[in-house]
Amino acid sequence: YMPTTELHIVGGTIANTPEGVRFTSDDGSTTLFDGVRFHVGRPCMKNAAFQLCGHICIGAHWATAGFTVYHFAHEYGHYLQQRDLGLIRYITKIAIPSLWSCYRHPETHCLQPYETDATKRGINHISALKSTS
Repeated sequence: YMPTTELHIVGGTIANTPEGVRFTSDDGSTTLFDGVRFHVGRPCMKNAAFQLCGHICIGAHWATAGFTVYHFAHEYGHYLQQRDLGLIRYITKIAIPSLWSCYRHPETHCLQPYETDATKRGINHISALKSTS
């Protein structure tokens, strides 16, 4: 466990703020991922990340070796799924199947419908913010 409020990732920095996690790119542009917080190294596999109840946990190794805003946006997409489905449905329909898929079939994990949906939601969040700024 590494307590942190700010972390340099590929292409910029993520920081916990009262509103959520703010990504500041190396060129100075910012994106707010409202309603979430990030943690590094909490129970998480070496090169993995997960989201539960607005907490995005990033494996300590990955946090310093290749983690990008697009990876963060994907986890934020899972937060948006949970917000839409509610906790119990999210856990049963997405979190458990995702964990199982990651463990049993890591080579095709990212192709699962709940994973592609999370990626789409995260990218849409970034795009919507860019189009309004």
